[in-house]
Amino acid sequence: MNLRKPKRAFGTEINITPLIDIVFLLIIFSMVVSQFTKLELDEVDLPEAAEADDPEPVKPDRLIISMHRDGTYVVAGKIYAPDALERLIALTRENQRDAFSLLLRGDRRADWKDAAKLLKICAAQKIEKLKFAVLEEGASGAEP
Repeated sequence: MNLRKPKRAFGTEINITPLIDIVFLLIIFSMVVSQFTKLELDEVDLPEAAEADDPEPVKPDRLIISMHRDGTYVVAGKIYAPDALERLIALTRENQRDAFSLLLRGDRRADWKDAAKLLKICAAQKIEKLKFAVLEEGASGAEP
């Protein structure tokens, strides 16, 4: 019984095993990255707005702050007091310089006093790129 492959007189043989390995690695990488971006966002019941900009993709240089109805501020799954949040914003802004932007995801039932605290912090830090996350009018439910 001959187990050897006969030699070809012309052409080349293509081994697609490395290609399949690379495709599987890319699929796994994209799945892991998508889970990390979901972990950054807390579930809050966003307010509705009649007019809003189209949602922007998640940017790595953007600080996302979720404000819950009880007035707690959450950044990347960690709860911050207002003074700790101010230090975090200052440190992040210092590291990112001009590219720094902030997204506030506030619960529709949150007290405006808590949002005002955050706006005062932003004014003290001279933050110019501040956006509020909202739902289109007529949409309902919590956004992740």
